Amino acid sequence: MSKPILEVQELCTSFFTDEGVVHAIDKVSFSLEKGETLGIVGESGSGKTVTSKTLMRIIPSPPGKITGGKVLFHGKDLAAATDKEMQKIRGNKIAMIFQEPMSALNPVFTVGWQIDESLRLHQKNLTKAQRAKRVLEMLHKVKIPSPEQRVREYPHQLSGGMRQRVMIAIALACNPEILIADEPTTALDVTIQAQVLRLIGDLKTELGTAVILITHDLGVVAEVCDRVIVMYAGQVVEEASIDDIFHSPSHPYTRALLRSIPKRGKRVAGAKFETIEGMVPDLKNLPKGCRFQGRCDIEKERCRQEEPPLVQVGERQMSRCFFSNEVIASSKDES
Repeated sequence: MSKPILEVQELCTSFFTDEGVVHAIDKVSFSLEKGETLGIVGESGSGKTVTSKTLMRIIPSPPGKITGGKVLFHGKDLAAATDKEMQKIRGNKIAMIFQEPMSALNPVFTVGWQIDESLRLHQKNLTKAQRAKRVLEMLHKVKIPSPEQRVREYPHQLSGGMRQRVMIAIALACNPEILIADEPTTALDVTIQAQVLRLIGDLKTELGTAVILITHDLGVVAEVCDRVIVMYAGQVVEEASIDDIFHSPSHPYTRALLRSIPKRGKRVAGAKFETIEGMVPDLKNLPKGCRFQGRCDIEKERCRQEEPPLVQVGERQMSRCFFSNEVIASSKDES
């Protein structure tokens, strides 16, 4: 197996506020292979977006700060890189699609100018004519109709789906090795969602880009990801292949997420949808022991006293639960 292009080791990011220290991500570790699509899932507040912004080094500082760990990109630690070094990597080697394109795009510049911006910064060997040609090529790649017209238009003149395609074009303009997609289908209808996901998949195949897909939608994960990380309260609680996540989840939180998905043909008249009771704990005042306590259906005294480590429970499956084997057995019985 080839060496991963990205290795995240025990990464910690905290926010130092007047109300206290928020431990947003705590000892997060994972790797990413070339051409792989890695999903990161979890509820709002679980640390997904903070993880992605930490990788890109765009956490606002103050109050945010990387307090530990490494982000190794081809062996170079980005957590310790200078701002100048990160400027050469960000948008060039590692690019990001943000959650809401209307707020991420600049309303006073045309979409063509904004795609061209990354080329001006990172592809200085290209002439103005070559850059203009590349901009049109990117609009064609992301399947925007009439690109010769759209290149002169402003973000407010485009639909939500087209704005998201422009964001993808900006992110992929320099052929990055890693694309981070943070909730790329938020606020889009299901038809446009499917088109955007298919587009990312096609471009990944064509360009060989590795993708980190951040989402709360397990249906999206099932469709496009090779491997999944489940986050809860700033920690990785499970890591597994798509098959293992959906057929033999090893953490109660993962199982609860899967149970909360409405299942076609299994709803009984009058029955309520399954939910995960309670709330994600306050990251300024974390409980002793397991962070999922109080919401877990197999919680025991040990869970309230000791914090479970992330351990291997299968060939390519990790879990942060003392009773992962019990969860796996129960999950298989349910399926």
